Amino acid sequence: MSRNGWIARPPLLIRSRESGLSVELIWVGPDHYTAHIRGFGLDASDTVWGHAAGGLTAFFGDIAASWKGWEGTKSWAPLESTLSMSARTDRGGHVFLDVTLASGAGDSWRVFAPLVLEAGQLQRIAADAAAFEGVHG
Repeated sequence: MSRNGWIARPPLLIRSRESGLSVELIWVGPDHYTAHIRGFGLDASDTVWGHAAGGLTAFFGDIAASWKGWEGTKSWAPLESTLSMSARTDRGGHVFLDVTLASGAGDSWRVFAPLVLEAGQLQRIAADAAAFEGVHG
């Protein structure tokens, strides 16, 4: 529990299997979290308001359930959020997760991070997303 009386939830960390890129979401208050994109000398972060976390459990749960692949793109992009994600697959069992983070202050910068995930990572990421959102099975 933090000094303000809110209970911090675990962070959500997603690492690419084929590069040094990672995305990490960390709650820093009862109603907002920080999104970090790191790798290749880049360290970008911005505050995202908590209402924009909704749906991550469903998004990653759907990806994990569809681990054999799917047609098209699955997307998560909450309204009024500086963070968005989209995923697509190949026939080799890889999931390509594209993460975009933009500054909340007038959209003065935008970072795009293409992560490559393997089927074996998906259940853990889905469980971690549920823990991050405070969703209990």
